[in-house]
Amino acid sequence: MARQSQSKDTTAPARWTSLAVASGYDVQTAASAERMSRRQLHRLCRRELGVSVKEWFRMQRVEAGRRWLLATRSVKRAAWEAGFRQVSHFSREFKRVQGLTPTEFILRHGGESPPVDLKPHPDDVLHR
Repeated sequence: MARQSQSKDTTAPARWTSLAVASGYDVQTAASAERMSRRQLHRLCRRELGVSVKEWFRMQRVEAGRRWLLATRSVKRAAWEAGFRQVSHFSREFKRVQGLTPTEFILRHGGESPPVDLKPHPDDVLHR
């Protein structure tokens, strides 16, 4: 991820999402992969996305969990597939980002049956 000029880069979120997945949502691994310090990576992320690297990675993990909730209606499976070791940690993070618990999310979307491909999404963390 090369440093960008001050102009708005519309591909930045996709690049940052790819970096999040490739690094296993680990800031130090991401910084090493980009050949920069954690602080440099933090400044670049803040400039391009308006949030810290850690916050962006957290939002991406929750988004992966959201997709799994829609696909499986299972909080435990969604937590596991999104790389959370504890369902309680996933539930806390999900509520913080989404504004409702995973169970509330399932209940609100319970009548929907979106065509969801259960094959791993490129943004999902499949390693443990």
